[in-house]
Formats: sequence, C-alpha cells, structure tokens
Amino acid sequence: MKFFFKIVILLFGLSVYGQSPDWSVNASDYQFTMTFTTFLNVNGTTLISANDKVGAFVNNIPRGEAHVVYNTNANKYVAYLTVLSNTPGETITFKIYDSQNDAIVDVVKTQPFVIDGNVGGIFQTFSVANPTLLSDTEISSFSFLNLANTNTTISNDEINVIVPSITDITSLTPVFNVTNNGLVFYQKSKQTSGNSTIDFTNEIVFEVLSEDESTIKTYNINVFKQDSSSSPSIILSTNQTTFNSMPVKITLTTQNTITDLEKEDFIVENCFVYNISTSDNVNFNLDVVALNQGDLSVKLPENKVINSDNKGNLSSNNLIISFDNEAPIITGILRQNPTKELSNASQVNFSVLFNEAVENVTSDDFLSVVNTTISISKESSSKYLVTVSNLSNFTGNVSLQLSENNDITDFSANKLQFIKYQYYEK
Repeated sequence: MKFFFKIVILLFGLSVYGQSPDWSVNASDYQFTMTFTTFLNVNGTTLISANDKVGAFVNNIPRGEAHVVYNTNANKYVAYLTVLSNTPGETITFKIYDSQNDAIVDVVKTQPFVIDGNVGGIFQTFSVANPTLLSDTEISSFSFLNLANTNTTISNDEINVIVPSITDITSLTPVFNVTNNGLVFYQKSKQTSGNSTIDFTNEIVFEVLSEDESTIKTYNINVFKQDSSSSPSIILSTNQTTFNSMPVKITLTTQNTITDLEKEDFIVENCFVYNISTSDNVNFNLDVVALNQGDLSVKLPENKVINSDNKGNLSSNNLIISFDNEAPIITGILRQNPTKELSNASQVNFSVLFNEAVENVTSDDFLSVVNTTISISKESSSKYLVTVSNLSNFTGNVSLQLSENNDITDFSANKLQFIKYQYYEK
C-alpha cells in the first residue's frame, strides 16, 4: 500500500463506522501481566453498554480486552483490563469498540508496560478516550444558595467565605462552578452545585477531579461570620475572565449597605465605568467599556464609600479581565509522521497550529478520506495533534479537512475564522 499526502481545508461531510472486533489473546503465550481500571469515553460521552469494550495492543497485536461493567458501590461504569507481555517497557496502545455506533475508535494515549503494574482505581480511573480528555480543572467560583452579601476569595487551594453575622453556617448549600468539566467530591461523595447541604462550622475539604480523572485538586474551605461593626469589604467579580462584546458586566458585592458609590471612585486601566446600578446598596452591577483589545482592570480604593456606621470601605481586589473580539485563525498544518511523501503507514499525524489559544477542538471538526478514524490530542492551547488512522487498506492522497461548521473558538468565544486554505506535498 502506498499513498500520497494532501492537506486541505474544505467543506466536506463524512461519517466513519467500524466493525465488531476480535481482540482475543492466548494467555499461555505470555509471562507477565499488568492491570488497568479504565473508563471509556468517545466524543465526550462515557460508554455504558456491556457490549462496549477496550482493547490493548503492542505493535497492533492484541494484548488484552475488557468489556464495560457497572460498579454498584461507586455508581460508575468501568472496564477491568488485563494486559499481557513478555517484555517490560513495551508501549501499550488502546482501541475502543463503541457498540452503539458499531465503531472501532483509535486512542492517542499510550502507557508503558510494567510487570505486575496496576493503573487506575474506582475513584481515580484511567481514561481511555477519543478525543483525549482534559487533565486540569479548578473551582472558578463559590457561593451559597439563597445567601446574599457574601464575600468569597479563592486562592490556590483555599476558599474563604465571609457571610453576614446572623447566618446559620451549620446548614449551607454550596453553589460552585468548575472548569473543564471537572467533578467535585466531599468525603468521596459527588457534589452537585446547589444540591447538598453541609455544616461549615469547621473547615471542610472539597476534592476536584479532572475530566480524565488523572488529577485531583484539593480545596480547604472556611466560612467566617462578619463583624457588623467592621469596615465593609468589597469584592469585584465576573462570571468569566474573557469577553468579546461590550459593555463588560462586573458585580460588586459587600456585606453591609454602602452609600456614595460613584463611577469616578474606581481606579481603571484600559477601560472606564459606564454605568452603576443597584436595588439594595449591597449588590451592584457595573457596566465597563474597554478602550482597546487586551487586559483591562478595575479596582475600588479604600475609603471611597461608607456603611451605616460611617466606616470607610477596605480596598477591593484588583479585577483583571481580557477583552478580545478578534476571531482566531489557523496559521499552519504540518505533517509530523511519517515525513516521507510515500508511505505504507497505518496512520498519519498532523500538527494544527492556531494564532492564539483555542478550545472546543474535537475530532468532529476535522474530516479525512473515507473509512478512516480521526483523533485529537492537545499539545498546547494553540497546537493540536490530529491523527488520521485506519489507512491499512487505503491507497491515494491523504487529506485533512476542516468543516465550515466546526465549533472551535478562542477563550473569548470568538468563532474560528474559516478560510479556504490548501497545502500540497508533492
């Protein structure tokens, strides 16, 4: 088999289906084992059918397979995979059989073989996924249901919340946002924002598990009652850190009623406060207009407003956000492996480069020749590895194509600029 490379961004449509696989292994041929507790995910959906399975391979030779089962205690669908080998250090690759779509899905992720090694567990399970799931996450906001006038600071692994002095902190319902599809656990019990009541008399610990379950971030959460006679503290916040339209909406909150807040009171950079509104003199909405693209900042200095006891405010946090309304673009597509024009390789890797950080890059955004499988691996926020596989029976030019209906955006939600772009290797 030989084929030529052809890289082209056009407007095609493509559906790919696999066949029911036979990944059986003769255990008597191998000396050593390695075990995995895995979960399977295709296009963002965890597979839950008993007909779904994972296969392990070395040099495309099957070394183990396992079907999905339901673990009642963990309320979780997993596959217990045993991999066989005679040689430590071999590179294990994985494939998924998605029974609902009757598709074999290649996975970019690999793992070295370790004699008697054990990877993954019920709580922190090894992900086998296409596209590759995200490995970083954090709590981006934290408050309490039906409780106004709170002051929250999130710093590294600590969350401190100041609540009104009359608050019953033995029965509070946390409301939170988590980045990159992370999951929150309290005492190993999964938490849903705005759903569970917890006693915050003493410090509690939340664990945040990344989408691929490879990373756990721990937060120590403390709740303090405010001294009603103290100077009012001011918190500036937004529901996002980047914006692509004006005005930017900023929330100002404090624990006590304050007066005399004016637009001119704020220290600003690359912007100005256009309007201030409030219904209770505790929660304020600021409309801020950026002067140019890039970062802008807003801060309220101390002693600009007073509370009912004539106490001047403490200085607020310096809120820094980004304004960006320019669409991202693709700056290049580079063939990585194989590098020769003619090849009989079963897969081809391409690097797709963007001019800025982007997100929502999935295999659905790219198309290639018929009956191939496309998988995505994130190398950085602006560089993605696209793998076209299942080329064993293909002869001809291998193309990489970007759909006009892709969902790729930058972090300000600007949609990728679609340009008809062609590049040929001869």
